[in-house]
Amino acid sequence: MKSKKNIICLGIILLFTLAGCKDSLLEEEHPTEVTTDFLYTTPAGLQSAVTGLYDLHRSLINGNSSQEFASVNCDGGTDITITINGNTGHARYREIADQFISKDGAVGKYWKFWYNVIERTNSIITYGEESLDDGDEKEKILREAYLYRGYAYLWLVRRWENIWLNVEPTTIDNLTSRVYEPADTAQVWAQVISDLETAIDYYNEDWTYVPGRLNLGVAHMLRADAALWQEDWDAAIEHAEKVYNEGPFGLESVYNVFDGRKNDTKETMFAIQYDAYAVGGGGNSRIALQINPLISQGKIQGVLSDVLDNCNYGWGRMGANDYLMGLYDQQNDKRYDAYWRTIFQFNDPDFDYSRRSYNYGDTLTLTNINKTGATDAIRYFLPACKKYFDLDARAPLSNSKLYNNIYIFRYPWVLLVAAEAHLSKGNVPEATAYINELRENRIDGPTATLATVTEEDILAEYARELGLEGYRWELLKRHGKLVERVRLHNGQETYTDVEGVTVQLREEYIESRTNIQDYMQLWPIPYEDLLSMGETFPQNPGYKRE
Repeated sequence: MKSKKNIICLGIILLFTLAGCKDSLLEEEHPTEVTTDFLYTTPAGLQSAVTGLYDLHRSLINGNSSQEFASVNCDGGTDITITINGNTGHARYREIADQFISKDGAVGKYWKFWYNVIERTNSIITYGEESLDDGDEKEKILREAYLYRGYAYLWLVRRWENIWLNVEPTTIDNLTSRVYEPADTAQVWAQVISDLETAIDYYNEDWTYVPGRLNLGVAHMLRADAALWQEDWDAAIEHAEKVYNEGPFGLESVYNVFDGRKNDTKETMFAIQYDAYAVGGGGNSRIALQINPLISQGKIQGVLSDVLDNCNYGWGRMGANDYLMGLYDQQNDKRYDAYWRTIFQFNDPDFDYSRRSYNYGDTLTLTNINKTGATDAIRYFLPACKKYFDLDARAPLSNSKLYNNIYIFRYPWVLLVAAEAHLSKGNVPEATAYINELRENRIDGPTATLATVTEEDILAEYARELGLEGYRWELLKRHGKLVERVRLHNGQETYTDVEGVTVQLREEYIESRTNIQDYMQLWPIPYEDLLSMGETFPQNPGYKRE
């Protein structure tokens, strides 16, 4: 029997977990109408706590939080993006003056977010295992909590390595007595694998897909991802092929993958729900603002931010660079048009073009928008990423709040992980087959099929398919190529428009190439959290403690 004070502490934690969940998929008791005894002892209370994890995840992206999310999840600081401005110090690898990466907003937000997930899942798992009878009901309630905790520690150990490992819930007894020390990395990986395998066991071969919820397919793929980091190629192959052979997912027509709002297709393994018309939706995101060109902010007369002609409202803060766009066969790779918009139009039907050198329907160029000498010209011509378009948000100049669901995991990841694991083991024919299955769906003509694949082919295919979806930083680090590839390709030195006019861009747009150092393959412990943990927890090597 637990002490009353521990029950109260858990109740407080779960009350915060429940706050804000109002959706039909996420339906639960109102926090003011439940008791702490209900929350910690009953299946309904614990299920409500599990459901609250999804609202917590959505908070990482909601509203203004989209800025930090985009800088990380849209592959900032890698070889396939250019960083222009905004809260993106980590993506520029700036470690100077008052711009220490340890004080970067995204670094702090992600550290806090994942430890918040861990705190809540620790309570759910501990009290759920103690209070629920063994059987299907307990496993169905707790499997998502185990999966979320494994996901959290996997994310943390890949970015920081030196992290605090804790699986006990916070109680009044331990709240002020904890000693914060970095765990042995092997212990962290063991916890990741244990949590993910427990989740897999608790799913009991239940492949049910519910929009907006984690599932068995995600559990197997995160386990495969962990295996890649451990160079356990057999385990990576086993779990990826389990999804490939038995899961309900598959490739979609490339033009249907990003459908403009719901993003609920055969390829959807897990998406954060925003669509006001979708079950479990809520809130809004502003990711597109960060990665859409500045033309959609009303900066150019005759141009409106109508997504059908141009793109949603944008700030032009970061986006795909020339290196990424150059990886596509623009004539035959259907992803070039399905995932990107690179040509923009004068599309305001009410604008008076009589005194202009351009007309309605003309293509924007450096010349006709008077940017031939602008060192920031790329902001007006960034490739607009259709992966984050909301096709229902068409009101010119006011569509900054978008409601399209955000993909976190898509099925092509399965094919790419299977190919990567087979190639790493030396199974070249098998790796080639998985890559060709993806390419044959995405590319027309004889160039679709490769005779054999190399590591470079797989890295390039990850970029073409999953660029700006949050896979790139970890992929390059895992292959030992993060520093090398950032120095070769990050940013952009020039921009050339459709008329062949070229402009030299600001030097800061390639500063990551010289800023990045080997030690930056680990993120620094966020400054404020390092202070709160005390002297027993060291800063990661290379970074300043204060």
